[in-house]
Amino acid sequence: MKKITVITVIVLSVFFFILATQKKQTEETDRDVLTIATGRDATRTGDYSPYGMWEPAALIYETLVNLDAACNPVPCLAESWTVSEDGKSYVFYLRKGVSFHDGTPFDAAAVRANVEKLKSGNWSNVVRVLQSVNVIDAHTVELVLKRPHPTLFTLLASSTNAIVAPASIKAGPSTGPSPAMKMPRPKAGSENSPAMAMMKKSVATDKSASPGYVVAWPVGTGPYIWDGERHLKNRCFSVVRNDVYWQGTPRFSRIDWQVVPDAAARAIALESGKVDLTGETPNSTLSAENIKLLKNNEKIKVTMADNWGTRLMIVNHTRPPFDDPQIRSALKYAIDVKAIQKLLGDTVTICPGPLGPTSPLTDPSLKLYDYDVQKARAILDAKNIIDTNGDGIREYGGRELHLSILSGKVPTVSVLMREFFRDIGIDLTIDQKETGSTFQILAQMQFDIATHSNIPSFYLNLSQQFSNKGGRWSLHIDDPALEDAIQKYNQSTDWNTYKACSFEIQRRVHAKQIILFAVNEQKVAAYRKDLGEFVFPPEEWVGADQNLWNMKKI
Repeated sequence: MKKITVITVIVLSVFFFILATQKKQTEETDRDVLTIATGRDATRTGDYSPYGMWEPAALIYETLVNLDAACNPVPCLAESWTVSEDGKSYVFYLRKGVSFHDGTPFDAAAVRANVEKLKSGNWSNVVRVLQSVNVIDAHTVELVLKRPHPTLFTLLASSTNAIVAPASIKAGPSTGPSPAMKMPRPKAGSENSPAMAMMKKSVATDKSASPGYVVAWPVGTGPYIWDGERHLKNRCFSVVRNDVYWQGTPRFSRIDWQVVPDAAARAIALESGKVDLTGETPNSTLSAENIKLLKNNEKIKVTMADNWGTRLMIVNHTRPPFDDPQIRSALKYAIDVKAIQKLLGDTVTICPGPLGPTSPLTDPSLKLYDYDVQKARAILDAKNIIDTNGDGIREYGGRELHLSILSGKVPTVSVLMREFFRDIGIDLTIDQKETGSTFQILAQMQFDIATHSNIPSFYLNLSQQFSNKGGRWSLHIDDPALEDAIQKYNQSTDWNTYKACSFEIQRRVHAKQIILFAVNEQKVAAYRKDLGEFVFPPEEWVGADQNLWNMKKI
């Protein structure tokens, strides 16, 4: 009897071991739920517009056009389009049979409602060159521009310019969904789906509040539906599969984001199998050390995205003595860009600015300065900025040259900059500020040296930073010739002219020597190999997670 019992135990143990192994293999190769680690919950309660959703936006909403690998426009919600010879009229022929998650039809009226009601937010980059939006028929809409805009398609492909269900766009102040948010009859076959039931309950219980036109609830045409019941602010959020998605059935039944603020903790969560993917968005960036360790893990794959934009390290050219371009050049000679490159790792490229090396508008003639401390010292000596008392700090105008560098929470580069400037007799202190304060200081030009707001990579627009009329991001460069070049740039009627004007702007700004260097950072997705193949969109600002819905299995 004991012998039979022992045999039975062994058989059962083997059976359960095989069962557990099969289950594990199934989970590893055919996961139904995808879990992503992000650094923060960037959703905006009261404004669920594409811009306010970040990670899930590219899965909830869709745009009129997408981009192919060469960044050419390809159909999405618009099947085709025509452009007038003068570049001012764009007629889009919309896809038929597409519905929003609430069951209402996607049509030309929906496009017009988005442009007109969200013109001060998501659509502001389009509206500034837009004269009118005209509904020609139910599935044809025309955008008439004030002037030609060679990069209009790149704007339209950005997830920030995605199409929202008109019923979810409300005039504020909002106190929750209005009667207009009542769910209409859904598309045939979707009435009893779990996703539709979940969304009805979520819409009914939303209590957001925000002034003006806002997106009171995230309702799009995309492969996934926002799961409001699973959203725990600053902890987690989710989307669920759209069972009647017009392009086919999404791979995962649900995608969960877990908020893990620490980059190292996100990497550990990935290695341990608690999450499947991280690093792919600006909210979940991994450090160079994290990436190096993950690359050595045979179960993890690391993929890099393209990024056309940069962050600019600038000197305030309006403050003496750096109102002299020669003295600004001394600072550039003092910076060892190779050391900065080594510090930041393989995912970063140090550029002369202002666009990244892979941008289609980057002027290849721009070069970084060679590291030459002796040359930097000689320039300062020639300008009579010298150390008179032997304490190692140069004086200007009877005062020692003490500068500050405006820095964020992680002053890694600033620490290195302090060492570089110390070698040429300039004292540099690190002034750490929160993001909100930084924006205000930059806008008012109240700094010595600072990392400026990034050139918007996807929009490739140089006007904001370099035109005196550029708004709060302007560097206040008082140069009529530069303003003329920017005006021509903004009025270009074709891509080649636009590119030539872009080159001229970059060269003129480079000659001013205001940009010490620029940092081009590539986003890195790290994920478990058994998931399949994660593919970034052609450029990150269209929404890094856009292709997750049909992620290919291995």
